[in-house]
Amino acid sequence: DDAALDQLLQNVQQLLAPGGLALFTTPHEENLADGMVFCPQCRQVFHRRQHIRSWSRDSLAEFMARQGFSPVFIDGLDLEAIVVRRAGESLGHYLRRWLRGRMRLLRYWGGRRRRPHLVCLVRQGTG
Repeated sequence: DDAALDQLLQNVQQLLAPGGLALFTTPHEENLADGMVFCPQCRQVFHRRQHIRSWSRDSLAEFMARQGFSPVFIDGLDLEAIVVRRAGESLGHYLRRWLRGRMRLLRYWGGRRRRPHLVCLVRQGTG
């Protein structure tokens, strides 16, 4: 819910050094209806991964700015393709390399295909 998300981002702000960076990932323009399931025991419909909103580049950038972060970079990426193409390489190592050459790699892996994940790099503080 909104209160839990706000609290999470407040905690991140407190943990970061002044001007520190944080990296977030989230589904990109997820169709929430596709993830809905029905529980026959409790008779409730809910999202199988507990997602409650869908993010676009613009909506995520605006939200992060309202939370006191300065977006450095937000773009789509297919994280599943990384695992397949770079077996044995840690995600952290890959993301560092990806951030250095992000646009070239996005074109290589993403092509014209929809990129199902957003990667969001933000700096503490607005400005």
